[in-house]
Amino acid sequence: MKTKEDMFTQELEIFRTEIESAIQFFYAFLTFNAVLSKDKKALDLVNRTPLFWRTNIGALQTAFFVALGRIFDQNSRSKHNVDKLLNTAQKQADIFSSEALEAHRREGL
Repeated sequence: MKTKEDMFTQELEIFRTEIESAIQFFYAFLTFNAVLSKDKKALDLVNRTPLFWRTNIGALQTAFFVALGRIFDQNSRSKHNVDKLLNTAQKQADIFSSEALEAHRREGL
């Protein structure tokens, strides 16, 4: 059986990976556009196969918004979102007690 801390840690890890995915998609999109706005040679290369690059940029945008949707989903059937993480933390507030935090510090967690 999972402990309260294990349940919270699992939710936190899922939340972390969702945020990390959204960040990766967003910054890849920004970087692509930043490079093309400053590098004429890169822009010329991209313009040789515009459909390919538009498809990839569209995929990055879509993936970013899908990840944001998973993070902030308000559907009650959603298994993991920011509300679930916060509710888990509130229901298990004792895992944030001074004693619990001190135990984590001693264990090096």
